[in-house]
Amino acid sequence: MTTVTTLGINGMTCGSCVEGITSDITQVRGVENVLVQLRSGATSSVTVTSDDPLDEAELRGAIDESGYQLASFAVQENAEAAQSAEHAASREAQRLFGGGAATATLPLVAAAAAANADGGCCGGGCCS
Repeated sequence: MTTVTTLGINGMTCGSCVEGITSDITQVRGVENVLVQLRSGATSSVTVTSDDPLDEAELRGAIDESGYQLASFAVQENAEAAQSAEHAASREAQRLFGGGAATATLPLVAAAAAANADGGCCGGGCCS
C-alpha cells in the first residue's frame, strides 16, 4: 500500500531551499520519494511517498530543523489509484505541451543562478 503525504511549507525561495528540505525529509524513517513544487513567496507543495503512514512528529521536526514552517499536512493512504491517474494526466500534459518538467524548470534555475551569481543569499531559510 502506498501512502502519499502532502505538505504545505512556507519560507522556501530557491533551488537550494528545495535541495535542503528534500534532503532533510528524505532522512525521515520510511520516506521513499520527495517531490517539491517551489512557489517562491507562497506556500510550496511537498509530496512525500512512503509504504506506510509517516510519523507526523518526525516530519515536523525535519521541517523545523530546516528552518521552514509547516502550513498544512494531509495524508492519503492506499494512493496507488490516485498516483496512476496523476501520472496519466502528467503524460498527457507532456504530450500536449511538450518539453516536460525540464523546460519548466530552466527559467527557475536561470533566475536562481542570476540571483546568486555573486555568491549572495536568496534571502530564504536555506542560507542561514
